[in-house]
Amino acid sequence: MDTAIETVRNTAALEAIRSVLETHVLFNVLPTAEKRAIELLLEVRQVPAGKKLFTQGAAADGMYVIHAGSARLKENTGGKLISVGLIGDGATIGQTSLLEETKWPYQVVAETAMTLVCLRADRARLLVSESRIVDEHFKRYVGLVEVGERLRTLLGGANYTAEEFSDMLSKMGVKRIRAEAAVFNQGDNDPRLYFLESGTLELIRAPITGDPISLSRCGRGTLFGEMGALPRRTPRGIQTYTARAVTDATVLVIYQQTVERILNLNPELQQRLIQRARDVEQLEADEIASRKRAEGVDLRIKLAEGLSEDEFRATSKVKETTKLAVVRQNTQADAAAACLAMVMGFYGRKFTLGQMQEVTGLNTDETTPDAIIRGAETLGFRAKGYSIPYASLKTVRLPAILGWQGYHWIVLLKVSDKEVEIADPAGGIRKVKRDEFLTSWTSADVAGVVDKRPDCGVMIALEPTVKFEKEEDAKSSIRHFVNYILPYKKYYGEAVLAAVVINVLGLASPLFVQTIVDNVVVHHDVGLLNMMLGGMVLVAVLTTAMSVVQSLLLAHTTSRLDMRLMSEFYRHVLSLPMDFFLTKNKGEILARFGENQKIRAILTGSTITVLMNTLMIVLYFLMMFAYSVPLSLIVVFFIPIYIGIVVYFTPKIKAIAQEIFITNAQSQSYLIESMNGIEALKATSNEYFARARWENAFVENVNRSFRQQKLSLMSNSLFKLATLASSIAVLWIGANQVMNSEMSIGELMGFNMLMGLVTGPVTQMVNLWNELQEVRIAIDRVGDVLNVKSEHATISSPDKIQTQVRQLEGEIKFDKVNFSYNTNDQKRSVMHGFDLTISPGEHVAFVGPSGCGKSTIAKMVLGFYKPTSGDLTIDGKDIKTMDLNSLRRNIGVVLQDTFIFGGTVAENIALGDPEPDMQAVLEAAKMAGSEDFIINFPLGYQTRIGEKGMGLSGGQRQRVGIARALYRRPKIMIFDEATSALDNESEARITQELKTVLVNRTSITIAHRLTTVMDSDRICFIRDGKVQEQGTHQQLTDKEFLKENNYTGMYYQLARTQFDLPALDLG
Repeated sequence: MDTAIETVRNTAALEAIRSVLETHVLFNVLPTAEKRAIELLLEVRQVPAGKKLFTQGAAADGMYVIHAGSARLKENTGGKLISVGLIGDGATIGQTSLLEETKWPYQVVAETAMTLVCLRADRARLLVSESRIVDEHFKRYVGLVEVGERLRTLLGGANYTAEEFSDMLSKMGVKRIRAEAAVFNQGDNDPRLYFLESGTLELIRAPITGDPISLSRCGRGTLFGEMGALPRRTPRGIQTYTARAVTDATVLVIYQQTVERILNLNPELQQRLIQRARDVEQLEADEIASRKRAEGVDLRIKLAEGLSEDEFRATSKVKETTKLAVVRQNTQADAAAACLAMVMGFYGRKFTLGQMQEVTGLNTDETTPDAIIRGAETLGFRAKGYSIPYASLKTVRLPAILGWQGYHWIVLLKVSDKEVEIADPAGGIRKVKRDEFLTSWTSADVAGVVDKRPDCGVMIALEPTVKFEKEEDAKSSIRHFVNYILPYKKYYGEAVLAAVVINVLGLASPLFVQTIVDNVVVHHDVGLLNMMLGGMVLVAVLTTAMSVVQSLLLAHTTSRLDMRLMSEFYRHVLSLPMDFFLTKNKGEILARFGENQKIRAILTGSTITVLMNTLMIVLYFLMMFAYSVPLSLIVVFFIPIYIGIVVYFTPKIKAIAQEIFITNAQSQSYLIESMNGIEALKATSNEYFARARWENAFVENVNRSFRQQKLSLMSNSLFKLATLASSIAVLWIGANQVMNSEMSIGELMGFNMLMGLVTGPVTQMVNLWNELQEVRIAIDRVGDVLNVKSEHATISSPDKIQTQVRQLEGEIKFDKVNFSYNTNDQKRSVMHGFDLTISPGEHVAFVGPSGCGKSTIAKMVLGFYKPTSGDLTIDGKDIKTMDLNSLRRNIGVVLQDTFIFGGTVAENIALGDPEPDMQAVLEAAKMAGSEDFIINFPLGYQTRIGEKGMGLSGGQRQRVGIARALYRRPKIMIFDEATSALDNESEARITQELKTVLVNRTSITIAHRLTTVMDSDRICFIRDGKVQEQGTHQQLTDKEFLKENNYTGMYYQLARTQFDLPALDLG
């Protein structure tokens, strides 16, 4: 509240307070005693016209009742204040703040001079805590207000009277549900709509056969019960799923008559509910289809219920070549690949997580045993899946891979009667009690497994074969970073030399102190004192100079190293194939950029530290033993204690550091995802969902960081305690030696200084050990990216040089092309013996059902995918021999949603050209039909349009995308659903403009709307990875043409739904 607003205490103010107490619904029903208590708390404030009362987003400090005057409510939308209404006498704002902390939803400005009666929040909460009557009444009133706000949200911008609003509000209620209780059950006749105010619900559908299906989990702000509430969706308002409370929940109940009135007033809400109902039905259909597919996925698990093959029995001790090292997962989808990498390491073959995923394709949350078996066989193992009881595990050759809690995987290391030892990609190596193990193992939800007995768990046994022995080790990632440092070895040598000088000069300090105490102070030798002080000043100057030189050398080197490392890493990332970006989330990739700098810091600064500390510790100990052997032995005694502290705490800190990386990458991904999808979030009112999902990941990250800080604090505290103990021991024994004349006071002081100089390097070496553990993890993470092969082949010999594409004619030929997607080591075939020839200048369109391979064909022309078998040639040259960068520069591509980069219109059209050719930009814009709206921009082609084309309509963005595709005057154009997101008018205009654009150009158009492709020279109907029908639109809708070519009318059936054609009769 503005301090300029006057608080009034006079007769008129008292009358205003009493008037509010008698007339306001919050106060008028309270007993006299409570009214008198509230009367003492109320204040009256006078506000001049035009004065801002409250700021949107600021903390609400109380409830305000307008006794006289009026105020305007304004909302900040997109940086602009928009008036949303006027409130006058009797209006109340801020009532929720009486019970809990809240913020002003609007900016409030006095329209006229006003008299406000205020009840401050802090005073009200104190009164509520003291009076049960006031507490219950306030909660009832505030609850009614909040229900009213929900009703206004549901009504949207509909027009309604105050009487209609009050009537609807009276037909709404609040219901509290205990955890595990149902709001309603599947099959209930319950035509009501529900709004979840607090808690969590699970929506469950019980199909005719099989286990129940969990459709979704709902959080605060979710509408549910739409299946029964929607008219004509189900008979007599029957609910088609069960809504069960996961936690205690509060729901707002909207009764049938009110639902119908709300939907009539707000048709948009009705459409949202209809879409949600469709989504729920689709979820059930997808799950049932998935279960049917799973029944035939992994029959080996169903058949193998006991060990039969001798090679998997533990008949003799297996001689492993190395101790098993834990490979950490980054996300749940990495667990199976991490387990296989650990088993590989056990047998002496080191693979990073990224390399394992690239080789095996294991990168999904629900990895099946069959996929792991195939991946293991690829690596040279014999593998088989079993469903066996606990007793059989003792006979299995270990390590083996087990299904674990949910959809997780672990490695089994040892089995005994009472406990087992496991290696968990998420939690490291640990021992688990038998009962706990059985619960997690036998209850695991393993994808693709059928007929598993309740007392059995899933196990995959592994045995190396001859092929395994021939498998090459993965390349060491550390060499990659060392190669970057070697060119700067001269600078590092000079920095090491400077460090040597600094440390040697540091040895002078104990000698100076000893000489001053033993000779200067005792003998009052002023001349020697002056000489010593002069020497100390000289040493200080030289030390400072050397420190400056060393810092400059390291700063010079590290800045160049950072530039090379980061730019090369970014170059490599951009050169990776599309598959990499489809299987990695953006947060993970971004996090690995930061890991490069962490590695550089350790390898540069810490290398010098190790060399210097090793040298100086030796020198310091030689001097210390020269001073006193007993005191030196005390220091030596404490060094193993320092090391023990490190050895104990390092694995724990390392494990948490891995978890912190994972949760940080996850929260980053959620942030990026929510920013990219902000329009969808706002359109569906799901801001809370996005924030809650990010907050959960961020809270996990903060909690793990706190645990790491606690461990570090304990480690540092114990280290300081050991250091203090060593100092006390040295002083105690040293003082006795001085008193026994075995050493002088100066020598004791010099020894203490040397001990301090030793403790510093030892501490640094200990901390360096912790850092080295982190950098090992960082190297593996970066190596996961570096070891992924670039889509651009390395030129190792003249015959490996790829053909540069200068100018294309536009002929494209597919010859018996086969292609399969490899996901989770499951091959999904998309193209089968695909044959097609596109002549130069021909306009070809691909149509067909979703998932038939239309977009795959286009992406294959761009080199995103390569044929599994068969040949794809462009102008008679095999695409495998062509340089992909030069090929793509000669192909223009327009996607469904053109991405607009931050910059000017001209820069977006000439994307990637550092000096845009304005004549070419103008020509491209004119051909694309975008010139008309660009010249109306304030700065024309130099107008900044921002990331994602802020300020451009969908049609304008697509025209800019077409202009971008035309800028380099390509001979081949690809339109992948380029107009599907546009309205009919915009689509018609762009389609008309393309007729001129595509003259003398080969074009491939992919579309679902046939109006886009009607004028194509040839339309190909794709199904099951083949061209099933081809011809012009007129031919493919002509019965005689279909009969002549033995076509069944697939295209005709598609056209019939869009052009209202008569039923096809080929009889």
